[in-house]
Amino acid sequence: MPRLIVDSPEVPQQTYEMSDELVTVGRAADNTISIAHASISGHHAELTLVEGDYKLTDLNSTNGSRINDERVTEGVLRNKDILQLGNIIFLYESENVLAAPPLPDAESAITLAGVSNGRPIDFVNFSPVPKPSKEGRGAFYAVLGSSLLALLGVGFFIFRLLTITS
Repeated sequence: MPRLIVDSPEVPQQTYEMSDELVTVGRAADNTISIAHASISGHHAELTLVEGDYKLTDLNSTNGSRINDERVTEGVLRNKDILQLGNIIFLYESENVLAAPPLPDAESAITLAGVSNGRPIDFVNFSPVPKPSKEGRGAFYAVLGSSLLALLGVGFFIFRLLTITS
């Protein structure tokens, strides 16, 4: 049986079991689910049973209705959806769990036109720093190594001067 569970700090936690074809929600006492909160309109929304789950219809409420943080005027609730009416948050639970779509066949492959190795054929790199060529890497490492060797030699020479004069 579908149910709404209040999950809002502004209203005491409560569970509403829903079995009627039409469930009305609002602040007024004549609603099926009456919530005494200023952000809920007198007649805020209707929930209509459709194929085991409820379809939400906002009744032009002042503060609106949201399903999974998306503002809606109509929408079908699914298991584990978050419903927000005004400032009050509900968790919708249902025994109807949507079946996952089947996975594609392993043999089927997607071929994208104009793409080579995961990159479009006309791809241009706009980086201001060019990628070093493979040929230039050897020269770079040779210069780096000789520079480090020269620094070590100068450091050793200064060390020797300081230890001889002391």
